[in-house]
Amino acid sequence: MPPAVPSTIFPTQERFVNVVREATPGTIPASSGTSYPVVGFEPEDKPIWLPDESLRGAMGDLYDFLQGPYYAETTIPASPVYVDMIGHSLFNILGDYTQSATAAAPNTTLSALANAGATTLTVSSGTSFTVGMQIQVYVTGSTGPAEIVKVLSGAAGSITLDPTTPLRLNHSNGATVTNTTVSAGTYSHVFTVLNSTFIGSGIFTNFGQPPTHCWTDRTQVPATGLARQYAFGRHSDVTLTGNAEKLLMWNGTLSSFIGQIASSPPTAAFSTVRAMPAWQTTTNIATSGALAQIFNITEWQLSLTRQVEPYFPNDGTQNPFVIGAGKISINGKLTFSPAIDETALLYMLANTQPQLQFIVTNGLATSSPSYQAVQVDIPFADYDTSKINSGKSLFGYDVSFKTTHTATTRNAVAPTGWSGGYSGVKITVNNAVPTF
Repeated sequence: MPPAVPSTIFPTQERFVNVVREATPGTIPASSGTSYPVVGFEPEDKPIWLPDESLRGAMGDLYDFLQGPYYAETTIPASPVYVDMIGHSLFNILGDYTQSATAAAPNTTLSALANAGATTLTVSSGTSFTVGMQIQVYVTGSTGPAEIVKVLSGAAGSITLDPTTPLRLNHSNGATVTNTTVSAGTYSHVFTVLNSTFIGSGIFTNFGQPPTHCWTDRTQVPATGLARQYAFGRHSDVTLTGNAEKLLMWNGTLSSFIGQIASSPPTAAFSTVRAMPAWQTTTNIATSGALAQIFNITEWQLSLTRQVEPYFPNDGTQNPFVIGAGKISINGKLTFSPAIDETALLYMLANTQPQLQFIVTNGLATSSPSYQAVQVDIPFADYDTSKINSGKSLFGYDVSFKTTHTATTRNAVAPTGWSGGYSGVKITVNNAVPTF
């Protein structure tokens, strides 16, 4: 007699993945966040196994098998870049994040210092600020770094923020606060390497640690919440690839706590934003002069690779005490095809270290409210290999490069954000999302 057909099966095609930034690292937020369209999501819970191989006067090799601490590693294979979602991964691995938008009425100024974590702003006048407004709060004055937060209510001398968007940065007394509008250029999000920030009297803040995210993997297999959640998620790798014959793509890896069954089923929340063909890229390069467009790079790749390490204390728990973010390396590749001269080789031989810029758009003008773009700025690309390629009908060059972390501004591109210090890259994302 054949076995009974199972009453429940789980098609892989119905899987979806949500992501949300954690207010406290390792604490699963109440909401599972926004759906992140990816081609795959491959988590693996990784216990550290403790074998007992003590001699027993016998010929066996193993006499007990105990479980030690554990953590999880997840691989996300090559997936299309969506401009309304890639900011989560860039924020997670780079850490320094500022925003800007088209200013609109009303506006006011801070009348007291506003520190990171605050949900109330003391302002000269807040009565015109109403629920749902996305407001821009400058760090100091009315220019430079800013962040965007959501209003819950306004009063004569204060603005109360939505508790889901507390301040991330410290803001000086007198800094400008404005409403924003989705108009020309939409919202601009700038990501650079986060450095520890000196705030005076021997005190530092943030210690170079980017935020963590909780990833929810809806597989329907767990009977209770239909999903597993991976808290304290830190990216150890995020790679962007622009091949002219493909979509703009990304892939990544992350470490986290092991999967925990969701307390309730997550809800899919996908946007209507489309992926972007990589051929819609403008590639600019500069040495000692201004940036100028070049036309024979068929593929570029940027790899953000961070040292991520779980720490396991003797405290009676198996999950890591902390998953630390260490140093970050920023490297890349360029495919010159065809080679129209020996520039790719000569730059390496002369250690020219050109400035690179890649701007991938959705094809609309920057003045359009629907303009979307990913812009990568690399102040110094240190070519370390440049190999002639004879694999096609026409010769080309395969170049690999490293980046120099710097605070130097080249062609009006300042690579560092609010935390100052040094960064090897600046990545700007333009979309209709107020904040990540």
